[in-house]
Amino acid sequence: MKFVNIYIFTILSVLTLLLSSNIKFSTNFLEIFFSKESIELFSVAKKLGYSNEILISKKGFTNESLDELYAISKKLKEIPEISNVDISLSPSPELKKYFKNNFYVLSNFDNTQLTKKETLFL
Repeated sequence: MKFVNIYIFTILSVLTLLLSSNIKFSTNFLEIFFSKESIELFSVAKKLGYSNEILISKKGFTNESLDELYAISKKLKEIPEISNVDISLSPSPELKKYFKNNFYVLSNFDNTQLTKKETLFL
């Protein structure tokens, strides 16, 4: 009876060594309690910040890209947690203001003189 504690300790130590391939040691607190997918979702949410809006854009002005945006919006509308999905083809007011203030940087200048008719439209 005197050595029962030692026997129990050795048996538990041997079991720990045999099963240690399934034991995961980590310094990250989240990995202890949550799955890998949950941690990835948390990291994405952390990068995006706490926002009520997610903006999605598609490169190109083709009908295929517009169809893909409509397909994405249809899938998003099926999710009950999402309250509103909008598709806008017009530029935002901020973008319009940027174009207005920086037109000289964005335009292609040709070195021609303007006529009086062309200056009326400016």
